[in-house]
Amino acid sequence: MNAIKQNTWTLVTDGGRARIFRLGSSSGDIEQLQQMNSATAHTPSRELASDSSSRSHHVRGPVGHTKEPRSDPHDLAEQHFIQGVMKKVSRAAQSHDFEQLIIVADPRTLGRLRKCMPHSVSSRTVKEIDLDLTGVSMTEIDLRIRKACSLH
Repeated sequence: MNAIKQNTWTLVTDGGRARIFRLGSSSGDIEQLQQMNSATAHTPSRELASDSSSRSHHVRGPVGHTKEPRSDPHDLAEQHFIQGVMKKVSRAAQSHDFEQLIIVADPRTLGRLRKCMPHSVSSRTVKEIDLDLTGVSMTEIDLRIRKACSLH
């Protein structure tokens, strides 16, 4: 990547928090545009789903009954959150709110983003950075992104 265009967004996300920044052409020129937090990120699993949510099946044979494995409620909540983040970014892409997108996320979240990423977003994505930077300062995010994109 040679240079950051004037209207480049950076999405910094994990399974429960997302921040969107606009990077300027010079170092230190960063602006936070949005922040999204999952309402269920820190909710105990027992409050997200009850034990009765698993399905029971009758099976012939000595075993009697089997239960389908339950989905992890936190995992489902993270998937739902990532899909919501991608919907917001997709609407912004369709509205031409940004020209380029840099995505910064842990490997699991990157995989989930790719699964629900429409062409309008993937065609503008110029860099994916495999890091979890959701909890660091804007200055640190700016430095890490510029270093990963060789823009320092």
